Amino acid sequence: MQSEDAAGHRLLVADAITDQDLMVLGEAAATLPLVTGGSGIAMGLPANFRSKGLLAAKASVWTGQGGPAAILSGSCSNATRGQVAEHAKANPAREVTAEQVMSGEVTAQALSGWALAQKDLPLIYTSADPAVVAEAQKRFGKETVAARIEELFAQLARALVAGGVTRLISAGGETSGAVVEGLGLSALEIGPEIDPGVPMIRAADNLVLALKSGNFGGPDFFARAARLIEGKAA
Repeated sequence: MQSEDAAGHRLLVADAITDQDLMVLGEAAATLPLVTGGSGIAMGLPANFRSKGLLAAKASVWTGQGGPAAILSGSCSNATRGQVAEHAKANPAREVTAEQVMSGEVTAQALSGWALAQKDLPLIYTSADPAVVAEAQKRFGKETVAARIEELFAQLARALVAGGVTRLISAGGETSGAVVEGLGLSALEIGPEIDPGVPMIRAADNLVLALKSGNFGGPDFFARAARLIEGKAA
């Protein structure tokens, strides 16, 4: 990388064959202000922070988290829609449409009240067929719909945690971002992996999250995540 930099090449595209290649690339990217690529590049980045004393040398002992759980899903990916359908077969699930959000028909307070009253693992979702989502975006405006739904999830996350939820599972990149921002989280402890690319995350002494992008996780991800977070076998 130094030779490429000395030659005046400022935009570099690198590839990797082995995990060790990713470690080398991570070290080479230590001083770069921006790195983009596949998730594998993240394997080599933690060592940079550890060498500067910004990351603990050893991971703390992870313990399970009991207590009430809830799921928020905003992804419209095929994988997440399949997970929603699978979970709804045996658990309480409540769909929220874009029209309901835009009209104010549903509120975070009412939805959290419904979720907190359930005995099983409740799911609140806006995950819908892409054609249905596209129609709503055309009617109300893509950015407007997205902003209102994200704000609803942010409010929901706050209300659920305030109501006693200690295990919160989120599906969808924007949804997960809204959850983190809604809870005002600034530091997270990464725990064991639930599925490839999706770890448990401790946000507080009594709050553990599972944040996943749309296409991650198997069909039973929601129930599996709740069990593993609680410290039970998958």
